[in-house]
Amino acid sequence: MLFFSKNKHILKCAALLFTVSLSGIILNTNNTHASDLSAFFTWNTNTSADGRDILDSDSKSIQMLTELYVQGADDSGFTVSVHTKNDTTSLINEEKFVNDEIKSISENLTLDNFKENNWGISTDGTNYQPIPDKDHPNLIANTKGQDSRIIKTYYAIKLNENIKPANYKNTIVYSVVSNQVANLPSGIEFNKTIKEIAGGEENVVHIKASNTIPEGTNVKNIATNTDVKGEFKIWYDQSEKTVYYWTSASFAYLNENSEKMFDGFSNLESIDTTQLNASFATTTANMFSKNPKLKTLNFGKYIYKTGKVTDMHEMFADTGLEEIPVNNYVGPRFFDTENVVNMSGMFARTRQLRDIGFAESLDLRSAEDLSYMFYGLNGKRYYYIGSAFGSQTKKVKKLDYIFATDQENRVENIGVSWHENIWDTSNVKSYEGMFAGRTNYTGCGPNHLQNAPVSDLSWLRAGGGGFDGYFCESL
Repeated sequence: MLFFSKNKHILKCAALLFTVSLSGIILNTNNTHASDLSAFFTWNTNTSADGRDILDSDSKSIQMLTELYVQGADDSGFTVSVHTKNDTTSLINEEKFVNDEIKSISENLTLDNFKENNWGISTDGTNYQPIPDKDHPNLIANTKGQDSRIIKTYYAIKLNENIKPANYKNTIVYSVVSNQVANLPSGIEFNKTIKEIAGGEENVVHIKASNTIPEGTNVKNIATNTDVKGEFKIWYDQSEKTVYYWTSASFAYLNENSEKMFDGFSNLESIDTTQLNASFATTTANMFSKNPKLKTLNFGKYIYKTGKVTDMHEMFADTGLEEIPVNNYVGPRFFDTENVVNMSGMFARTRQLRDIGFAESLDLRSAEDLSYMFYGLNGKRYYYIGSAFGSQTKKVKKLDYIFATDQENRVENIGVSWHENIWDTSNVKSYEGMFAGRTNYTGCGPNHLQNAPVSDLSWLRAGGGGFDGYFCESL
């Protein structure tokens, strides 16, 4: 509202404010992962002004900032739109005998080009747009991937010194709405549907995301959130041996139980997860396992959001992967593993892995079972794991066959980043055959020329000087 007093010949502006209300905030609903939003305004201290200052200025104008603070948004984000509460877009005075009004600008302008007694709205403080009426809301923000965000809006007014004293006001409504959400079925159900739509697991060579649905394509919507907007459609292209998926949302949320989601495809060579989000998954066991021809994983940044996962048992086991992509969006880092208890066989029999440096970014604070973790690894003679494991293994109970092999025996040494890398084995209960089958493995230390013992907890350290160890410090 624009308030003027009438006690002087010169107009005096007591305060310059806008009455702003919130409406249309969509809260989370049952069976969805829509976010629980809250919003409030933090007004800039310059929202009040003296009319004499406005009219005495060279531009006879003022610009004011409002800040809408939106909290609780998940990765799907939200939109913010604004419009007037009623049909009029003018600042209307409350005096019965005053006909003056401050009209909305009619086109996009900078403040310097405003006509007198006009006002407008901007999101950058430079380029102003007409005030939107209630039937034509203006989208001012579309966010994603942020837990909270401040949405800035600028209002500008230009006055004519002959404007009549009165209280000029309008009401602007801000609508904050969660973006569309698509939720996926359980991993086993998803896996079954993929194989069915392709006419058999052997027919799937690629699984890819698509930004469009080809006209005339026979698609199937498998999103489980029937009570909110958000679709996840899949189809099979026989000529490309490819199962495609498309979502109307920013991405699709993995089911809490995503076990075996992409498990067991005899001819599968590549998987694209760029439109998938793992924020709500609690198990990803066997997620990519038993894919002997799998060579390529195309990961988007939200697939790494596995902070709620407790079980990654055999997640990448029995594949043809030579590398596993790390999260370079915030990294390089690997998956969020701070709550994972079971990592047994996580990379077992993925024999051709040529780099396991990602192990350095594994958070093992909750890990209890690391048995068979790198069982059968034989991609090269020498591997490097940086500062991995070490004191992080305090809760670990099982280390059986963690680096053992059952076939080819290429690995001779594993390097670490510093000589103080000593594993905490205080809670280890079983550690049978940790390096079983590694007859060429030497380790470091006084006895490094001899074969390393098959399973000795005291060797779980960097060897050197007077100490023997399974690992060698790499300078």
